[in-house]
Amino acid sequence: MNHGVSSQPRSRATGGGTSGPQEASTCLVASDRGEADGGRLGPPRFLVIEDNPGVARALAIWIRPYGDVVAVGTVREGLRVLDQGAEPWSGFIVDVGLPDGLGIDVLRRARTRYPGTPALVLTGSIEPTHINAACSLGALYMIKGEITLQPACEFLRFVLSALPLSGRLQHAARRWGTGYGLTMAELDVLVGAALGESRETVAERRGSALGTVKTQIASLLRKTGDSSLHEAATRLLHEVQL
Repeated sequence: MNHGVSSQPRSRATGGGTSGPQEASTCLVASDRGEADGGRLGPPRFLVIEDNPGVARALAIWIRPYGDVVAVGTVREGLRVLDQGAEPWSGFIVDVGLPDGLGIDVLRRARTRYPGTPALVLTGSIEPTHINAACSLGALYMIKGEITLQPACEFLRFVLSALPLSGRLQHAARRWGTGYGLTMAELDVLVGAALGESRETVAERRGSALGTVKTQIASLLRKTGDSSLHEAATRLLHEVQL
């Protein structure tokens, strides 16, 4: 079957075991699990401040599987976005050299509201002042053009470790909705399976018959080509892991 939404490895259910996601459902829009995880219900958000369009586009493509991306190219735009935003940020990626100043100044402002949010500072040189400033603000730094991507990967690990699983799953599920043509009810079932909620629980929560939930599961599997809801949920879980 064609699973064109993701290139992540697939994992088939072995059957007979009790571990792993169960065939289940949860409310995709307002899940109690988001509250239980101690995090926000919406998708993760990243602020990218980079004036090179090619670099900014590459960063957005890299980050987008894990959350929404807001990209700007100047200090002024970065400060404006920070001042306008009411929802928390999941991560900052900031270029040091911008047309109207230093990206470090934007990160310094961000730290007054988001002191613990993971941050990655991009610099084109090994200027000690810039590197020391990044470290003083609790940010990782990466020199542009270096062969190693270790700082970027470490940044992403910090981000994912701080995000509730429910938020990451909901963001990934939106791509499945577009790629496979899944309904909100079917996405609801899929996210619930990944979170471990039972079919009986979702039927009770919705006030609907268990048969309705089973019908939605069958429709989901026809569209995705998975052999079981466990298999589909495992694939979704793989997508939100680094």
